[in-house]
Amino acid sequence: KRLAPANIESPSEFRSRYSADESSDAAYKKDLQNRRFQLGKKRALLVLIFVICTLVAGMVLRVYSFFNVTFGFKSKFITSSKQSVDLARKESFGFFTDLSVDEWMAMKDETKSVRDAQDALTAETSQILSQSGANIDSNAFWMNYWKVDLTCKNEMRIGGRWICDPKRVITLADEYNQFKKKSKQENDCLVYISGGNDLEFGNQFLDYSIARMMELHAGQATTGSLCEVHIFNPNAPEITVARDNLFIHPWGFRPTKKKKFMATGVDSISTATFKTLEETINDLRHSDNTISILALDCEGCEWDIYED
Repeated sequence: KRLAPANIESPSEFRSRYSADESSDAAYKKDLQNRRFQLGKKRALLVLIFVICTLVAGMVLRVYSFFNVTFGFKSKFITSSKQSVDLARKESFGFFTDLSVDEWMAMKDETKSVRDAQDALTAETSQILSQSGANIDSNAFWMNYWKVDLTCKNEMRIGGRWICDPKRVITLADEYNQFKKKSKQENDCLVYISGGNDLEFGNQFLDYSIARMMELHAGQATTGSLCEVHIFNPNAPEITVARDNLFIHPWGFRPTKKKKFMATGVDSISTATFKTLEETINDLRHSDNTISILALDCEGCEWDIYED
């Protein structure tokens, strides 16, 4: 109970804070509903503001992109976006041109995990071979050099060989060909093959490249494959192949550091001809081109040639 001040004669002049109606259950429920309604309005307003901001940001980005393409205008945001793709382009030597920094770093992390597992397996294998008395000096190459460079997510088997993303190889050649507007004689895709099922692989790769070009230019007339396939076989004479963009040359590869080269799997060593990669590139006038695929299967000569 509250006592009235001394200077006030009757406490009847004081009124309670809430009346009986205002303190009823019905009034409480009504007030609660009103509060919930106001809270819902605020949430709806926040969602509306977010949607409007997203639409405005999208429109602004489209305008910036339009001015960037049309007038060469560059904003900081667009420059930053371009730089995010440039890291993968630079570190993959132009092979991956559409990977963000996060995607590229994730691919590198996967590669590192594969390398760590491979190192552990190689060390264990070397220890077993050493305990057995085997000569493992020849395996130093595998320990130091033959490791995974990247974990390819789009590998494909063509002609009995695994290739990392051949679809990308043809796409890049097509984009470069259109950008430079080069003639058909200046191919943007070179494939060098030596050893193994070379002719089968060469034919199947050309078949695939033609199919890929038809896929890229659906409904349009295509000029065939943008790739040239060169097969190097020291056992074979110069052969004229009845197929466009497929060539067979009567020599094999030798390392630059060895003038006299003895390769296994060659029938007539004395009459066989070998050239270095640099000599081959110069003789075929490919010094201004990039070798897209180098496929070697020469019974161990890869160990000597890889440095070139």
